[in-house]
Amino acid sequence: MTPSLRRADPPKFAEMATEDFEELCCDLLDKEPGVAAPISIISTRCPNSAGLQTFGEAREIGGPAVVRAILEKVADALAETLPEMAAYAKDRPALGEVAGRIQVAGEEGLSDSFGGASRT
Repeated sequence: MTPSLRRADPPKFAEMATEDFEELCCDLLDKEPGVAAPISIISTRCPNSAGLQTFGEAREIGGPAVVRAILEKVADALAETLPEMAAYAKDRPALGEVAGRIQVAGEEGLSDSFGGASRT
């Protein structure tokens, strides 16, 4: 997809391929002072827990303990939400494919991004 250069015709992000959108985000983050270095150590897909920890500290969200606590809460919320979402989608066949992809991405995120975080 080649975006228009006219301001009146902004890119249609919903029509972009995932890889193109990720590349655009990375290009934009490269222009953001102080973000490029922490971002470069994490993947654009399922960043690992060390990358998330470093990103949180680099963006001055808090010290190591504060960022770790935030990551644990996010992991706990995701671990609690995924089964609820699966049960909800089970009774709604129209959500099948999308819910299945969300489930897989959520499980990958818990495994890859929150490998060291607690679970409910």
